[in-house]
Amino acid sequence: MPRGRPIDPEKHFNKYTADERETIINFNDEDDNALIATRSKAWIKMLDQMGFERVDQGYYFEYLVPKKLVAIRKERKITDEHRKKLSDNMRRVRKGSKDG
Repeated sequence: MPRGRPIDPEKHFNKYTADERETIINFNDEDDNALIATRSKAWIKMLDQMGFERVDQGYYFEYLVPKKLVAIRKERKITDEHRKKLSDNMRRVRKGSKDG
């Protein structure tokens, strides 16, 4: 449960430099949840909009989230030819949905 009064991220985190507005994700093999501690306005907004409850708001805004939602993905590399093919397919799909 958050301690004290709610903190406005806009006012609270403006005093930090860009490299100090970090996000830390911590989990272990035993627990089903991950702890996300952040000073990033974008991450705070995203986690709030997703409905995750803040568990603390001291030095960082902290959230407990299900560990299964934490993922690291390999960057997807697409050739120009493949990108054009995907674009053409999407254009056909959109055109077809307007006709229906």
